[in-house]
Amino acid sequence: MSDRTCKGSSNRHIVTFDGLNFKLISNCSYVLFDDKMNNVEVILQNGECRSLSHQTCMNSVQVKHDQEEVTLFNNMQVSVNGRSVTVPHHSSVFEIDVYGAVIHEVKIPKLGFVLTFTPSINEFMLQLNPHVFSSSTSGLCGKYCKDR
Repeated sequence: MSDRTCKGSSNRHIVTFDGLNFKLISNCSYVLFDDKMNNVEVILQNGECRSLSHQTCMNSVQVKHDQEEVTLFNNMQVSVNGRSVTVPHHSSVFEIDVYGAVIHEVKIPKLGFVLTFTPSINEFMLQLNPHVFSSSTSGLCGKYCKDR
């Protein structure tokens, strides 16, 4: 696994695969990552924080692959293809786990795709296998390049 990651933090910063960073300032949906070749898309839904007025929080992160879809919510609920599931949940496409009741992890094992989402501190991290993913990616995480 590469040390290249895309990260989002509680202060609404996104750090791209190539180390650039910027702030998200709106309550809306953002395409963080899209790879047409591997048919993977990650969408972040931001909205107003329940506990902090006039601040933006990560309300959910959605991972789509082939015909499957996983949504991780900020209340630690998980849905697969629109249906609520208990975690851990493993299918032929996804492995979904929870750690310490505060961190969700979604893996697509055949691709070396790993997304962690920690809603209590408003953070996510996306790691990709450099042998599978290439610079054909788009979205706010930027292009994923194998070479530094």
